[in-house]
Amino acid sequence: MILKGATNISKIDYLLVSLFLVLCNFTSSDAIPGKTYILSFIGLYYFIKKGTLPQGRKLLICILSYVIVGLLQYIYIHDFNRRAIIELPLLIMSGYFIVNYIGSKFRYLYLRLFYYISIISLFFYFAMIITGYIPSSLFDEENYNSIFIYNIRHNEILLQRNCGPYWEPGAFGGYLTFIGVLYFNELGELWRKYKKEVLVILLTIITTFSTQTYVTLFLIVSFYFLRYLSGARLCFSVIIIGILVCLSYTSLDFLGEKIKTQIELTKDLDNASLESANRFTTFVTEMDIFMKSPYIGNTNNTNILYRDYPYIQNIIERNGHYGSGSGISSNLAKYGLFPFLFWLMFSYKNFKRYYGVKSTIFCMIIILLLGNGEQYSDQILYLSLPFLCLTKKLD
Repeated sequence: MILKGATNISKIDYLLVSLFLVLCNFTSSDAIPGKTYILSFIGLYYFIKKGTLPQGRKLLICILSYVIVGLLQYIYIHDFNRRAIIELPLLIMSGYFIVNYIGSKFRYLYLRLFYYISIISLFFYFAMIITGYIPSSLFDEENYNSIFIYNIRHNEILLQRNCGPYWEPGAFGGYLTFIGVLYFNELGELWRKYKKEVLVILLTIITTFSTQTYVTLFLIVSFYFLRYLSGARLCFSVIIIGILVCLSYTSLDFLGEKIKTQIELTKDLDNASLESANRFTTFVTEMDIFMKSPYIGNTNNTNILYRDYPYIQNIIERNGHYGSGSGISSNLAKYGLFPFLFWLMFSYKNFKRYYGVKSTIFCMIIILLLGNGEQYSDQILYLSLPFLCLTKKLD
């Protein structure tokens, strides 16, 4: 059942899920130092006091998959990958603690807090559109004006897209759309019970002007109805939806032209096309990097990761960084195959416990689509998917 109201939800619950959303990579998240260390140690104390470690084997495998890769990279590539050895294990432990402590209330709190974040973002977004007002930066963030709970990326001011508190509009839109995954089997009931929250969140999604977010939202709703079909009707419906998605890309200028331009840029990865760091060029680049070291990855040190791409090296030298436009391919290039495979297997099994096979397959398609479109793969939400409590288990 969908949780109605908040009578059995404590302030601690709200605080923990709020920290969870901050750890989803608020651009000003560094304003709260030591978050993962604190949450990890609180989690260890909680489970020691409780005397049990639910899904402990799964947790250990997820953590060790990154630690072992990091150690092998240190031995063979001679680079200390702090992200793999320290930061990601702490992030996994923090997410594991929060979703276990919160349990079935997590998705309600996720919905509720993103409802509040959406209201704040819409206020500042429309203030920017109507008055031209840009919030002053309370935090020292390169390329952003940030007041922590909301920020504007400088190159989005003219484009007038809503980033919320995250690094780009597509990232914000993806996190909002993920509510549809958390409530996938109960979207109808979600609409009936939380119409106001859903409408505000849908309006916020529109203001992101994110191609991927729009397509993902369409697929979530389509898959929700497809789960009732089987056999020939299911195959026919999937074909129709595929045709509709293709037509939307070719018929709508803001979708089709954008995709067409990005695909054209992948035809020559030795020139300035790499400057754009769009999802298509970075996906092709990172899969090439992954194939050169598929088992232990290539570290997240950009000088090593992009060592065979002189043009990217020039960008890094000039700007100090190079941002990937992809997520899962970036994760594969950095950490190799095994952390991704363990995460995929455990996430699938966990969703299947709650949703059944057909709904789980649909949800995993959405998760992978979002995961490769944005840098979610090494963020706390995706790292917590193997441990999430979604609703009552299926009989």
